[in-house]
Amino acid sequence: MSHLDFSKLRWVKVVHDPSGWAYTRDCIKEIPNAVDFNYVTIFPLSFRTDKANQIEAADQITLIQNGKLTHLVEVLDCGAYEGGVVTTK
Repeated sequence: MSHLDFSKLRWVKVVHDPSGWAYTRDCIKEIPNAVDFNYVTIFPLSFRTDKANQIEAADQITLIQNGKLTHLVEVLDCGAYEGGVVTTK
């Protein structure tokens, strides 16, 4: 993301993790298919509802953890991740 274009901000995901923070740098390193290199972090998001099927590439999502906005995420692709494996629709 070279600049912030809030016109693409379409989604808010509230993350509840009983252990505290779900998307710390250390936690992301443990996620299958995650990439953390040269100040770019790519990781699959887990969704519990079918609303995830409405998300499109280039959409932006804010992640809220413990009542705080912690991440602004840009969607790179629309492929669903099941069990850490990319599937195509």
